[in-house]
Amino acid sequence: MGSFCGGDPFTTASAQIITEADHNDYYPELKSFYQQKRDLLFDALSQSPLRPLEPEGSYFIMADSSELGYEDDMALCLDLPKRIGVVAIPPSAFYAPEHKYLAKT
Repeated sequence: MGSFCGGDPFTTASAQIITEADHNDYYPELKSFYQQKRDLLFDALSQSPLRPLEPEGSYFIMADSSELGYEDDMALCLDLPKRIGVVAIPPSAFYAPEHKYLAKT
């Protein structure tokens, strides 16, 4: 037999945290923090053989790796940690099956 907990105290606490965050400028500070990190990564990628695409509202950066000669994005992402100690997420993981071919270019 399992147990169940509705978590009502957690819901109340979460609402209070969100309210306090709004009053303490938490979200603008968090946005600035991540934007600085994103811009640093974008600048570094711009100086590499990769061609980063500037995000319009996300922390994540997509980069065109077609000039590197890998079969697809998965092959690149498996090789990066071994070659330069960097881990990347293959974008095709987020594509519908009929669009995964787009990650090959």
